[in-house]
Amino acid sequence: MRQKPSLLAAFAVGAVAVENGLARTPQMVWNNWNTFACDVSESLLLETSQILIDSGLRDVGYTYVVLDDCWSVGRGADGNQVVDEIKFPRGMEHVSKSLHAQNLLFGMYSSAGEMTCARYPGSLDYETQDAESFAKFSIDYLKYDNCYHMGRFGTPLVTFNRFNDMAKALKATGRSILYSLCSWGEDYVHTWGPSIANSWRISGNIYDSFARPDDLCGCNEPTDPHHVAPGTHCSVLNIINKVAPYTDRSMPGGWSDLDMLEVGLGGMTDEEYKAHFSMWAALKSPLLLGNDLREMNAATLSIITNPVIIAISQDPRGKAVMRIIATLLYLKTIVIFFNTADTAVDMSTTLDEVFVMDGPHGSAPQAQQTRAIHDLWAEGHSRMNRKDANAILEASLEAGRRKVFKKLDWYNPTEIPYIEGLAAGDERVFGVEIGKVTARGRINMRVERHAAKVFRLRSMTEQVNHIETNYLSPTASGAVKGGQALQQTIADVTAGEHELGVWEAIRLYKPAVIWAMFYQLCVIMEGYDTNLLSNFFAYPSFLIRYGHWVGKTPETPTGYQMTAAWQAGLSQGGGTGSIVGCLIAGLLVSRYGSKKVVLGALTWLMVSIFVVFFAPSLPVLVVGEILCGLPWGVLASTAPAYASEVLPTCLRTYMTSFTNMSFILGQLISAGVLKGLSTRTDAWGYKIPFALQWFWPLVLIPIISFSPESPWYLVRVGRMEEAEASLNRLKSKKAINIDVKNTLATIIYTDNLEKQLSIGTRYIDCFRGVELRRTEIACMCFAGQILCGICFAYNSSYFFC
Repeated sequence: MRQKPSLLAAFAVGAVAVENGLARTPQMVWNNWNTFACDVSESLLLETSQILIDSGLRDVGYTYVVLDDCWSVGRGADGNQVVDEIKFPRGMEHVSKSLHAQNLLFGMYSSAGEMTCARYPGSLDYETQDAESFAKFSIDYLKYDNCYHMGRFGTPLVTFNRFNDMAKALKATGRSILYSLCSWGEDYVHTWGPSIANSWRISGNIYDSFARPDDLCGCNEPTDPHHVAPGTHCSVLNIINKVAPYTDRSMPGGWSDLDMLEVGLGGMTDEEYKAHFSMWAALKSPLLLGNDLREMNAATLSIITNPVIIAISQDPRGKAVMRIIATLLYLKTIVIFFNTADTAVDMSTTLDEVFVMDGPHGSAPQAQQTRAIHDLWAEGHSRMNRKDANAILEASLEAGRRKVFKKLDWYNPTEIPYIEGLAAGDERVFGVEIGKVTARGRINMRVERHAAKVFRLRSMTEQVNHIETNYLSPTASGAVKGGQALQQTIADVTAGEHELGVWEAIRLYKPAVIWAMFYQLCVIMEGYDTNLLSNFFAYPSFLIRYGHWVGKTPETPTGYQMTAAWQAGLSQGGGTGSIVGCLIAGLLVSRYGSKKVVLGALTWLMVSIFVVFFAPSLPVLVVGEILCGLPWGVLASTAPAYASEVLPTCLRTYMTSFTNMSFILGQLISAGVLKGLSTRTDAWGYKIPFALQWFWPLVLIPIISFSPESPWYLVRVGRMEEAEASLNRLKSKKAINIDVKNTLATIIYTDNLEKQLSIGTRYIDCFRGVELRRTEIACMCFAGQILCGICFAYNSSYFFC
């Protein structure tokens, strides 16, 4: 078996499939055989069906529950198979009815032989009777095996006739039953299976191994160059080798079956299971779970519920991957770096190679465009993180599970079918953007051993078309497409903002102004505290508590004095924390949004105030000031940024300046408080001013918790519906002429453009070329506040009082 890395991407050609209206996309199934074999029962099936619902598996597409072998005890006098009453005391009709009541589908098993593989009665020469029994049981799916075929094999025609007898019998019942052949790839099933069945096995039985060679599996003999011999104990790579020449046979209505998924059985690593699941989805195999759902762990659940990978499987064009490249209907271009080697490998490809089928040597138009790279296995986005998966598995009540799914905003194709989500560009089935590749550029990836890195490439043109189709208002989208409608809309939105006067903007965006002001008011506390400390250096009660004895003099009426070193430490403690807060604010906001970051900073500040209020010594007080400084820095950076994102252009200068006004208001408030308490010499003389800092978070936290999130952040993280709702909340009810959809489209386009322009840029670029001058201007503007001597202002009470 070859052990070298390979690169694959999505492609297939059309063919003719059986037309029974079923399996328009590969079926998604749970089957008991891999884990339970003959240890089957009614209780097992119904218990498993409930877990399919509780774990969210049904809602991501696993709708078939298939009972495999060992359900019969023989044939009765009338020739019909007799259901095992010990295993199924209420009969198959009860099982079927129960599953249908849960919005699930029921499947059963038989074999095109005298006996099944477990030596129970087969259906060979009993096709009509058994098909009628299956219809009576109200089944929706039949897995039809190949054991004990009594020598009726050896040529495609002989085997075709044997399986076609059941196909005709099922059709004659008048019930829609998905027909799944399990012929092990014998007699070139890929040439005739599509004409009679909805899926057909192309290999022997899979084994829970990624690459282990086994002589029991075919594909090892020089006399079998096309890997026809079925065998058993087939590894993931062996089966992929078998299907590689026949990927063009899969199509809507009929699929090459690569056998069961081994995910969760324990024989492979997490990366191997991810690669296994990815390749089965990309090769358009039915996704057949075979694990014990009762013992399923979080890692397994997070793999088999990945909606972005499942969306590859369920893409309506039904094109399986091949060695080169092409596109799916809505998922655009899928690229898979598939490393089959035993060591990590640096892998790469160029857009010229990706689109070579559309034009050699980079002549394909698709290769001439910059494309976004979307990771389809991003932890916490495409793949559910283990903590949330555990919460789902451990939740004892349905309400608890619903809460987790609601928090995750997990894609539910039961509510929005994959075809609709893909057509609408729902970001939950498109993956998270991790970078860009320039026109005719190269994609480089480090891929671990036995792993698959799966990406979707999306061009700016595709993004523009997506924005035009899904976000422009109906009046705008009625214009000429191809980018013209969007460009005109952006021009109109921008011109409309620039033409607004200040008072008109306030009238139209009154809610945005109010929310921006509340965010800016968070900065009051920084001005309050800095002024507080500068005055405390000459404050009797504070000096008595934290100063050192120098003796009473006209200059030191209390006899206590604060050393210059401690004055500097206390004065700069908050500033030190603020520097760190400013540096981390951008990272926090980009991940969690302005609203959560501000609420978190206010909460942190409330906790930090306890430290300064109860500080037993100067070192603890300095630590408390540093801890308070962290949220001050976060708030001072986040508040004006939020205002800039929610307000129209003409109001941004005024409202961002309100940050400084809030700072000054804090100083004025502290001056009044200190004046009122200046005659107190007990500890409450300085503790009350510290305690009053709790007032602002207690007021602001409940108010800001109701504020709308920045629509720019929501667009950046792909939450478009919430972004539209936020824009509606930020405008006045009187603003009937403001088209929120067009504003949203402008934000989306601008965000995509900024990402494209930032390709290849690094932090060091701020100090090069024209960017250096911009950096110098920005730094000098902020440095002016320091160079003017403001740091000395806080020591005035010490020197002049």
